[in-house]
Amino acid sequence: MSLDSKADRHLRFKHLSRYWLLRLFFVAFSAGLSLFVLEYGARYLTEKEMLQYYKPLQSQIDPKTEDWRWTHTFNDENFEPDPVLFWTPRLNHFPFDKDGTALSEQFVCYQTGNNQPKILIYGDSNTQGLATNSWANELQLLLLKSKNSTHVLNRGVVGYSSFQGVERLKQDLKKYKPKVIVFAFGWNDVAPSVNAADPFFKPYPVVGGSILARSRAYAVGVYYSSLLSQRTQRAQKASLPQSRMTVDMYLKKLKEMYVIAKQHGAEPIIISRPYNDADGTFAGSGNWREQVPYYNAQLRALMQNDAAHFVDFESYFKDKAVMFIDESHFDPRGHRLAGMLLFEHLLQYEQL
Repeated sequence: MSLDSKADRHLRFKHLSRYWLLRLFFVAFSAGLSLFVLEYGARYLTEKEMLQYYKPLQSQIDPKTEDWRWTHTFNDENFEPDPVLFWTPRLNHFPFDKDGTALSEQFVCYQTGNNQPKILIYGDSNTQGLATNSWANELQLLLLKSKNSTHVLNRGVVGYSSFQGVERLKQDLKKYKPKVIVFAFGWNDVAPSVNAADPFFKPYPVVGGSILARSRAYAVGVYYSSLLSQRTQRAQKASLPQSRMTVDMYLKKLKEMYVIAKQHGAEPIIISRPYNDADGTFAGSGNWREQVPYYNAQLRALMQNDAAHFVDFESYFKDKAVMFIDESHFDPRGHRLAGMLLFEHLLQYEQL
C-alpha cells in the first residue's frame, strides 16, 4: 500500500469527521433553538391568554376533595418541584435555611458539624411550625438551657405525608448523623387523593421531571392532551377519593422509619397527630378529618408495648383546644408545651 493512498484515506477521514461534527452541532443547535422558541412562544401566548395551560389546582376533580399535592408542587413559592418528594423546600428562602431546615422568627441560631449527633425531626405543617415558633425550636431551647449540646434539625415540611417523610429521611442520612429521629405524621396521610396514593403518585416523568415541571410548553401540552383524552374516552363515573396513605401504608412507613433509625444507631420517636374538633365542626360530616383519630388509634395499638418510642400528642392535647389555631395546628402555647413534652420524654427514657 502506497503512502499516497494512506494519506488520502486519512484526509478523507478528517473531512468526514469534520462533516459529521458540523452536522451534529447543527442538529443540537437547531433542537435547542426550537425548544427555546417553543417555550418562549408558550409563555407569551399563555400570558396573552391566547392558549390555556395546565394549572395544578384544576387537577382536582372536585374542590371538596382537597387534594393539595399539586398546589405545593407547582404553585407555592416556598417550594420547588422534586421528582421523589413531589415538592421540596426552596433553599435560603424563609422559612427554610440553606439546607432546607425549617426556621422561625424565634429560631435558635445554634449549629454543630454534620458529623455531630443530631435530633432529626420530620413532620408536616404542624412540625414545620408557625412563622414565629415551632415545637422543634422549643426543644432546642430546652436542650441548651439544660447544657445539652445536641443540635435539633426541624425537617418538617408543609403538606408532607409519612411517605415523603421517609424519603426525605433517606436523603438526609447521607449527610447527617442522627442520635434521635422523630416522626410526627398522620394528617396529610389521611387527606384525600383524587388519582393515586402517595407511593404511586407520579407528578413528573421519570426522565427530566424537574425540568418539565417548570416548562410552560409542557403545561400547555398536558392541558390540551387532557382535553383530547376527555373527549375521546367514554364518560366514566368519578371514583371516590382515597387517602393519600391508607392506614396500612401509614403504619408500614412508620415501621420503616423505626427500622432505619435503629440501623443508624438512633432512637426512633413516633408522635401521634394532635387533632382538635372541640366545636364539633366535622363530627358526623363525613369529612376526611374525622379519620385522623382512627389513624392515631391504630398507631397507639402498634406502639402499646413500646412506650419509650411513642409520645401521644393527640391524647395529651385532647382537652386543650385553646392551644390550637385551628383543627390541626398549635398556637405558640401549644408549640411550647409540645416541645416540653418531648424534652421530658427524652430525659425520662435517657435518650439524649
